[in-house]
Amino acid sequence: MIDKKVLEYIQRLKTLGIVHEILEHPELVTVEDVQKYLGYGLDEALATLIMKSEKGFVAVIRRGDCVLDNKKIKKILGVESLRMAIDEEFINLTGVVPGAAHVLHNVIRTLIDKKVFEKQKINGGSGSLFYTFRYVTNDLKKIPNNQVVDISKIAVTTTSTFQGVKRVFSGIRATGRLHLGNYLGAVKGMLKIQNSGKYETIYCCVDVHSITTPYDKNELAKNKREIIIDYLAAGLDPKKSILIYQSDVPEHMELAFYFSTVTTVARMLHLPTYKDKIKQYPKNVSMALLNYPVLMAAD
Repeated sequence: MIDKKVLEYIQRLKTLGIVHEILEHPELVTVEDVQKYLGYGLDEALATLIMKSEKGFVAVIRRGDCVLDNKKIKKILGVESLRMAIDEEFINLTGVVPGAAHVLHNVIRTLIDKKVFEKQKINGGSGSLFYTFRYVTNDLKKIPNNQVVDISKIAVTTTSTFQGVKRVFSGIRATGRLHLGNYLGAVKGMLKIQNSGKYETIYCCVDVHSITTPYDKNELAKNKREIIIDYLAAGLDPKKSILIYQSDVPEHMELAFYFSTVTTVARMLHLPTYKDKIKQYPKNVSMALLNYPVLMAAD
């Protein structure tokens, strides 16, 4: 039986006069998996991306075999900052799980890349991971507040798993104030990537990593705050980048645990960084220290 939310979405499409065919399949998340199962190429798929700017949320619809030009999108919208919505924002706005976005959302504008209209019909989301809708492409111009724009280019390969703007994640341990070495070795590069406009950037105070070696609780709390202040002073902009504490995202630790179930102790003991650390802290050799690289992989 079709989900109630999908039925409601179907009614909205009918009201707008957007013709579509319902295609059923097993639970699938990625565009690649859906198209492979249904027997279509990525050039016959659309992806709806929910993005956030300082003016609010926008939807961007592109073809499955294309990549977006973030600078063009920002220029068209007249915004300085633009990033992909995080999962919580996506769910709150759309009412569906990530991977199930359809084409009708409560956003300030829906940008549709013109390459979408090179196909007469195209597969897209339905609000469910069990159904895909095959839309009459020209009917997508009936989406409220839409604008047809030239914002993408065809990817080098149609098997690319890239679904939107590339994401860069980086962080610094909360062991003290940032110094010149931190700036030249890390923050300078962070700034360059942030200001390029080509990436979604997430910069972190990696406070969980900081407790893998001896620490003072009060000093740690102070260092965490000062690192974020130093990030801001150096030029990292919350309007352009997401600034977080690692400990505020419990999924880091959860994924590290799962990774640890397939990582052998023998392999970890052979890592040069671990050998260096146990020489530095011979009386504080903990499982957290041994698993440090696993947590890095989870990050």
